Amino acid sequence: MAGHNWPILRSLPVVQAFNSGRYLLFVSFFLSLVAGTGSLYLYKALGTKWGITRIFTFLLLFIFVDLGPTTFQHPYRESGTLFAAIPPALKYGELNTRLDEPIPNHRIVYTTSGHYPNHAITWMQINTSIPHSLYIHPGHSLAGSAFGYPFRLEMNRIFEGITRSDHLSKREDADIIFAGVHLLNAQHLLIPQPKFVESLYYKFQNVRPVIVSSRTSPWDYPVLTLSEAETQIAFRKMVRAMGFNSRNRTSERILLLDADGEEDLGTSPKANILRHQVWNQRVELDLHVSADCFARLAYAYYPNLEVTVDGERVTPMQTAGRFIALRLSEGEHKIVLEGKLSTLRRALLIMNLCLLAVVTGMIYWNKRKA
Repeated sequence: MAGHNWPILRSLPVVQAFNSGRYLLFVSFFLSLVAGTGSLYLYKALGTKWGITRIFTFLLLFIFVDLGPTTFQHPYRESGTLFAAIPPALKYGELNTRLDEPIPNHRIVYTTSGHYPNHAITWMQINTSIPHSLYIHPGHSLAGSAFGYPFRLEMNRIFEGITRSDHLSKREDADIIFAGVHLLNAQHLLIPQPKFVESLYYKFQNVRPVIVSSRTSPWDYPVLTLSEAETQIAFRKMVRAMGFNSRNRTSERILLLDADGEEDLGTSPKANILRHQVWNQRVELDLHVSADCFARLAYAYYPNLEVTVDGERVTPMQTAGRFIALRLSEGEHKIVLEGKLSTLRRALLIMNLCLLAVVTGMIYWNKRKA
């Protein structure tokens, strides 16, 4: 299926919006094969009685009845949507799908009020190539449910009806927006205007992927058992409980899941980012901290994520928002995050290789015996 790399196919708007050119190509070929097979069967069964013209007329009418109402009731895209008004500053370039090439080391967040979220998220990803936190897949990380999703709901609520004359800092609950942007390491904030005529765009220069604090506290945030309204309330409470300071990018405390109790190092730490590079499966972060501290990273916690600090593998803590937290000593550190296969997947891979070897050996043995 090398056809997904064809420029003509990749340039189609529907392929770009779906962000799955190779799979769409496969589906198109498969449906064409099925339609051709069905048409041939009808022709053989009814060709002498109906004739080829009547058969294909029937097929076209059948397709029209099946797809016509859906097409007219749910247009794929209306004219003048937010996607036609992406600021030039967000045109990052071609979507990077190579594992050995760096990707942007920051995120973009945007409201989706008035849009079909799946469409907005995929279209923005294709047009900006900047990572985001607005997950839509049911298998996404818990950070998507605990932080990304409620933050999107908060943005939709807070920015409803905003105009260019409104000051961002004077909006109701603006502290939630500023804290959320920094906690997600999001440099770009995009707000579609009413009727999708244009979009408001804000860029934050001083966001960082690390927030440091001298304290940790246990926090209960059972996001998977809460309703949507309860999740928003719990989210606002959690963000404000951190006591985030956007000026020096510190917080009064870092909220942890399954912590035994509060811990206070009695320091006043600050962090300076020396290098931050991101790939699809790896993150490298060099930083200097002025004192012993706890560091909250803007990267989701995964059970099988390998985390090393200065070359030594460590067990990360999990924040209430399902992000990574680490204990760091004073000085410079090199943090590396890298995804690894779980024990179950490794076992399944080994089993599949063993079965493949056994089958290959049996085929070879049978051929020699024959």
